Amino acid sequence: MSVTLTGDWRDLVRDIADAASVDWRGAHAEIGEMLRTSVNRRFREQRSPEMWKWQPSFRALREGGSTLTLSARLRRSVKFMATAQRVDVGTNVVYAAIHNFGGQAGRGKKVTLPARPYMGISDGDERRIGEIIERRVTRSFK
Repeated sequence: MSVTLTGDWRDLVRDIADAASVDWRGAHAEIGEMLRTSVNRRFREQRSPEMWKWQPSFRALREGGSTLTLSARLRRSVKFMATAQRVDVGTNVVYAAIHNFGGQAGRGKKVTLPARPYMGISDGDERRIGEIIERRVTRSFK
């Protein structure tokens, strides 16, 4: 089976070429900043990307304050790196994964930490990513 298309495709070819000229590094930087801001909001609200409340830490219950924010080092360590091909959002803090995913920690792995996900893409984040891309691509057609 085959399909044959006929007609003047010059406008479409030009529009596709214009779409290829989207500033993808800029788009990825905008997405990275939006995701970093979203992670900061999760720390403030003490919620996962799925919007469920984190289990409060013993320290926060005993002394007050917020879970995962004694020094705010973990929250402040979340950065992004954008290129034309991709955006990476993450942290290089050694204890980041155990707090995000939960698991056994401490000497002899005798302490069980609950998962308190702060990294991830929420439904709202996904929608905003789509809006950023749509806006950037649409702009390239004008």
